[in-house]
Amino acid sequence: MSYRPMVPSSSHEDHLAQYGAGAAVPPASPLEPQRGPHYGDYTSARLKEIELLKSQLDKMEAEYSKAQTTCGNTQAYFEAYKESQKERDLQLVYYKQHVDTVSKQLDVLSKRVADFNQKERELNELRARAGQGGAENGAEGSGKEKSLRSALESMSSQVEAYIEEIDELSQSFDDIQEHNGKLLQQLTEQSDCQVKLRAQLLRQEKEVSNLKRETLLRDQRRDLEKELYDNKEKELREVEKRCNVMELKWQQGARTVQEKDKARRELEAREARLKQRVEALEGELQSVQARQASAYDKKRRLEGDASVHGGAEDGSRGASSKDIVRDQQIKHYQKLLFCSICKTNEKKMIIKRCLHMFCDECISTSLQSRNRKCPACGVKFSQSDLVPIYFYAT
Repeated sequence: MSYRPMVPSSSHEDHLAQYGAGAAVPPASPLEPQRGPHYGDYTSARLKEIELLKSQLDKMEAEYSKAQTTCGNTQAYFEAYKESQKERDLQLVYYKQHVDTVSKQLDVLSKRVADFNQKERELNELRARAGQGGAENGAEGSGKEKSLRSALESMSSQVEAYIEEIDELSQSFDDIQEHNGKLLQQLTEQSDCQVKLRAQLLRQEKEVSNLKRETLLRDQRRDLEKELYDNKEKELREVEKRCNVMELKWQQGARTVQEKDKARRELEAREARLKQRVEALEGELQSVQARQASAYDKKRRLEGDASVHGGAEDGSRGASSKDIVRDQQIKHYQKLLFCSICKTNEKKMIIKRCLHMFCDECISTSLQSRNRKCPACGVKFSQSDLVPIYFYAT
């Protein structure tokens, strides 16, 4: 992400025109965050979205708890159904054992009925034999017949009792069969109900798993959005810090511009004073040069006169002392006028930081060689610190 630094909208001249030359820029508080124009809208929108996600999460949790309650009720009903099915299985086992017992009793009764039928056949045979024997065996046959009749009567009473018991057993068997049919029908219905309950349980488990998955996805989405929101908050805080730093830098720059402007005005005043001094020195130099020329002419005339007339010794000594003083003054003014580095070119550039003057060639050589220090005092300077000077005769 690229950030554009804050810059003042107006120039330094506009600031000076508005606040004055000596006015300071009103500092902004570094503790006050410089928020953007859409910061409040973004924050309120994110808060509304978080509240909406929270309400949806509460609804999903309520639905999940309701589904868990329904699943628990269904599970309890299914367990009760299993218990009832176990009881019915025990009843079926009991009825099967009872049916087996009745079947055994029916087998025993059928054997007894078969024995009764056989004895009845034997009785009929005995009756037929008794009819054929006639009177010969009348007394003996009557005794046997009586014994047979008594046995027949006892057998018939037993047969009737057996028949009644058989009827009762058959009735109870029919009842058991009917009850078994009802139990089978109930078992079929219960198995169908069990299948439906299992299908419903599977659907509910699927719904619960879907709800869990949706809840997990919503939690992940909420965590992701919270992380994005935190990242946005961090970026906004970093932007605010950078804006505050840029604001402080701008204020420092404005103060630096004011200080530079003040230094520039001081340098301009010193430059004006130096120009006046240079002009005065130029005037003095011209007067010295004129006096030097006149003195040189006088010297030549004096030398000519001395060579022609022999000259006086005291006069020559006075002229030589004046010449020495004049030469010293000339050398002093040459040092002031010519560059102190090459000692051949005139001084044409001045350094505003230290006010030392040099020729244009020596200063250009120093700048090209990256040696941006004053040769006289060692003060650092730049290209903007160099100002040209001009010597002119009045």
